[in-house]
Amino acid sequence: MQATALIILNYNNAAATADCLRSVRTYNSARIKTVVVDNASRPEQREALIDVFRREFGDGAAVVEATATGARDALCGRDAALLLCPENSGYAQGNNAGLELAYADPDVDTVMILNNDILFVEDIIPGLLGILDARSDAAMVSPVLYKKDMQGLDLNCARRKPAVGAIIKANLLHYWWRLRGYRPKEQYILAEESAPTSGVIPVDLPSGSCMLLRKDVFRRIGGFDPATFLFYEENILNARAEAIGLRNYLSLDHRCIHLGAATTSAPSQASYPIMKAGAESACHYVEHYSGASLPMRLLHRLSWHFFLLTFRIQKALGIKVG
Repeated sequence: MQATALIILNYNNAAATADCLRSVRTYNSARIKTVVVDNASRPEQREALIDVFRREFGDGAAVVEATATGARDALCGRDAALLLCPENSGYAQGNNAGLELAYADPDVDTVMILNNDILFVEDIIPGLLGILDARSDAAMVSPVLYKKDMQGLDLNCARRKPAVGAIIKANLLHYWWRLRGYRPKEQYILAEESAPTSGVIPVDLPSGSCMLLRKDVFRRIGGFDPATFLFYEENILNARAEAIGLRNYLSLDHRCIHLGAATTSAPSQASYPIMKAGAESACHYVEHYSGASLPMRLLHRLSWHFFLLTFRIQKALGIKVG
């Protein structure tokens, strides 16, 4: 029986990774192999992660430095591998490092990208594999995500890809909207009153927190774009999948908890480096994948400069908005 490789990225949060692994162990019947990638956590956090990994998988599992000879084959013949990266190169490159282990393992035919702030609450992998097998045009298949304690949906799990004009508008009007208490929801499929509550629906952008793909599809689309550090990974994956005639699906009958859902939509709580990384990823997406004209690309970049300026002013003055 072929296996699904779980790729879990860790950065300074061994406790969250432990909770994630424990939830998978509790709610899973599929054959899986687990790759945990540590993105250069602090020494004490790395040691804590190694302890978590050893308790979860035993001494037979591989713990390897990413730069070591043969590190790419660490998963072969094993159920788990912990890959220790020498630097934090971001979400995309961290996951790509884990994907290399899955690519090298002939026992792996599907890959699940799984944030360490995801908790399984039911046995979702067999059902998602069934959806993937039933749809030859499927790239990414994902479960519906809920916030902590199943209190409300994480709307990011089912989005339409935004037009470049809509991104520009959001950058320019972000603080005006927040002062008025307005948050546009046109992008969010599950925010609509007519949104379905069961079945499988096509979506442009699933949440990168939990998504299942065939290994060969990931190879064909080139994995994650290493030019991004954080954010817009799903937009780029979708553009690459569309380019080879594939689409993404969301199963409303399979559920997970996304603990980070309560904060991912709140820029005022983020740091300037995080927002700057998001701006750089957005510009990379627009300039290389969106098909936007040169004037629109320039206007988009200017809109991000405006957003970052207002963000810094808001932070410096300690202004709290919406």
